[in-house]
Amino acid sequence: MKLAIFFIAFLLSTSCVIAKDGVEPSLEIKNKYRCHPWNNPSREFSQGYIQPIPIHESYELIIGGDGVLYNTGWYWKDVDLSGSHKTIGRMSATCSEYCREIYLAIDNVLYAINRDNTQYEINEDAVMWKKELKSLVKGNPTIFNDRIAILTVDNYLYMLNIENGNTSWFYHMSNGSNQINYISPVVIHDKLIVPFSNGELVAFDKDGKKLWSYKLPSTNILDTQLADITTTPVVKNNTLIATNNSTIVAIDIGSGDLLWLKAMEAKNISGGGIMPWLYPDDINGNEFFVVNTKNEVMKVAIPDGQIIWSTNLVVNDELNDKLKDTYYARPVIDGKLFIVSNKGIMFLLDENSGMIEEIVSIPEDVYHTPVTDLGVGDYYFTTEKKGVYSCIDPNISR
Repeated sequence: MKLAIFFIAFLLSTSCVIAKDGVEPSLEIKNKYRCHPWNNPSREFSQGYIQPIPIHESYELIIGGDGVLYNTGWYWKDVDLSGSHKTIGRMSATCSEYCREIYLAIDNVLYAINRDNTQYEINEDAVMWKKELKSLVKGNPTIFNDRIAILTVDNYLYMLNIENGNTSWFYHMSNGSNQINYISPVVIHDKLIVPFSNGELVAFDKDGKKLWSYKLPSTNILDTQLADITTTPVVKNNTLIATNNSTIVAIDIGSGDLLWLKAMEAKNISGGGIMPWLYPDDINGNEFFVVNTKNEVMKVAIPDGQIIWSTNLVVNDELNDKLKDTYYARPVIDGKLFIVSNKGIMFLLDENSGMIEEIVSIPEDVYHTPVTDLGVGDYYFTTEKKGVYSCIDPNISR
């Protein structure tokens, strides 16, 4: 009798293990993609912060760390701006709708580039105008109706005429620090909301009228850097989400009032959009995503800040070693939730449950979100001095 009971218990325990193993995905790092390096730019001049810009199904635009805009298509000429920049320390870029125009900041100079003109043999014909500023541009240029907003590292906000680059107005936040985080203003409806380095968020209208301001709290009055805003804010459901090193806040966009505040050490946040110049984040959505300093990914409800799910990316000893001091790009949704790290690892999560479905290898030293082309769905990555890669999933029929 005892032997029979033991045998039945053994069968039940075995069946449970089999069922569990059948539903759990393999969490080993997979070589899912075949990644091929491009010839241009060279490894020496590749940069890992500005993602490739998909212009058409057959070609992409790569911004090299040497100040050259490289084109992968056969009829679109490269744009060489390197002659004005012997050394380059900082770059950022944005596109107009469908990338008809490209706004590229190299150190303290902003270039407006008409891509329709870049088929000309003379590269300079592509530059509609350029604007030299007093100091380095802090983050991406931000298009605001018929103007473009530029935030610099010394806390100057410039509003430029998008047609000619002339200054319409400017604003200076005098009590900020010269932090070099890549942070950009954001636009929602008729407001421009600017994250200054002293932890203050300021909303302006098109003509420079200050509508409201809110300053994020610091957890240490002796360390002003803890108040510095560390990521570009997220705008969804008429709510602004902003972070510093210790806190996430939700602000009512209309009034500037605080809706909620949570202690959360975020490395990056996102509304989920993969290519904002083509498919902007759903501004009516009710959730956003956070990657924190503990290597956790969270889906957070915008109305009250409640955590819908939380997933730890460190699922084995190998990842525990690899993910130390990791930079994570903004989480993005492209069927799955993509989490890109600079350690040569990308995580694919189920958006609804947070379950890790795949862990795949990608090139190292990538600091931007993955970019897919407009046709097949291959992914493109630029790296910091290790080249530019197209990564192909061989299981997708072409």
